Amino acid sequence: MNAHDSPALHDWPLGVSTYRADAGLRGIVQGIGCVRAELGAQLATQGVRRPLLVCGEQVQHSPAFRIVHDAIAAATGAPPLVFAGSRPHSPSDAIDEGARVARDNGVDGFVAVGGSSSIDSAKGMAVLLGTGTERVAALPAPGRGGLNVVHDPAHGVARVPVLTATTTLSYAEFFAFWGTRRADTGAKAGYGDQGAVSRTIFLDGELAATTPDRVWFETAIKSLDDALLVHLRSGGPEPFLDPLLLDGIRAVVHELPSSRLGASPDADAASRQRVLTAMALTKFPAPRTQPGFASDWFARAVRYALGSLYDASHGVGTCIALSQGLRFHAADTAARQALLARALDLVPVDAPSVTELLVARFDELLGSLGLPRSLDEIGVTAAQVDEIVAYIVRTMPGLGAPDAVRDAVTVLRAPSRPVGSRP
Repeated sequence: MNAHDSPALHDWPLGVSTYRADAGLRGIVQGIGCVRAELGAQLATQGVRRPLLVCGEQVQHSPAFRIVHDAIAAATGAPPLVFAGSRPHSPSDAIDEGARVARDNGVDGFVAVGGSSSIDSAKGMAVLLGTGTERVAALPAPGRGGLNVVHDPAHGVARVPVLTATTTLSYAEFFAFWGTRRADTGAKAGYGDQGAVSRTIFLDGELAATTPDRVWFETAIKSLDDALLVHLRSGGPEPFLDPLLLDGIRAVVHELPSSRLGASPDADAASRQRVLTAMALTKFPAPRTQPGFASDWFARAVRYALGSLYDASHGVGTCIALSQGLRFHAADTAARQALLARALDLVPVDAPSVTELLVARFDELLGSLGLPRSLDEIGVTAAQVDEIVAYIVRTMPGLGAPDAVRDAVTVLRAPSRPVGSRP
């Protein structure tokens, strides 16, 4: 067998494709203690002399905040200006207010500590500053499919440094887009970075080891479902994406249960760092060479609906919907699900019910972490199912017929009963 006959290479696409890197991602700094060691140097290199430290009220009283705060103070010679008004789902009024504080105080960069709400808030504030826009409502909303477009700064737009110190596995910092709950509509909306954000990502096990288990695990499942979407939506083998995604997903599934806190400070930081690294593999901006199916994603639709309607975290919504999402999209993703099953050592991978093998494995993971798996567990009643379905059909019409969506959402009240895949 010569190289041209190798099964590992035979299925790779040979057509012409073009990949453009995310120009807004400046760098990734990782390792236990990297915030203490490198945050000051990064601020200096990027010319940030007056940063705004963005976080939520709860994070402001955490050990992670103190580590970041003290690193900035040591680098700049003064305690940083703090905006602790970030809230779940990054409401637009909080982003507007943070941007106003930044403008009024001559801020030239942002440091976000916490989860996706703080990080998306900081990106939104940077976009407002970089584009000279006062309020989120005045930004042009991208069309469907426009969030992943790589933007160059338009005339008059400057890239504003945003340095992120994550304490969760939401991983909003890896993306050039950001989400906000609009104050005028109450709905979640997504925006691109307008070429106005320069992101530097810190993945520090020391900070992650200060995060409560429940928050850590819920955000891990949300981020894991995002990785499943990226893998499953491709129409065939991905020579660049597949090695990263499959190894990352496999490592997250294996390492996550052992990252529960309690062993010792050093062991906790090490186990959290391993999960940070594994999850980062699933977010790394590698080229995609295959067209994917054009559907919206069921689990994402459910978490957005639960967040907008009932203020449930995206992690909780994903825990409830992940397995049913695999069933819902089985017809479109059968070959990719089989590849994922092989990566997770699930056999027999050629069985008619590969999807059920995957569902069982992810249900096992959710059960071991003590996470919610049904709408009943968060107090959603049968009467509220129609409200959830109406929201999903309105915001993600690509999922298909309303009856199919209703059947799938109804099952989430009793997740042990599978329904058929989407037609």
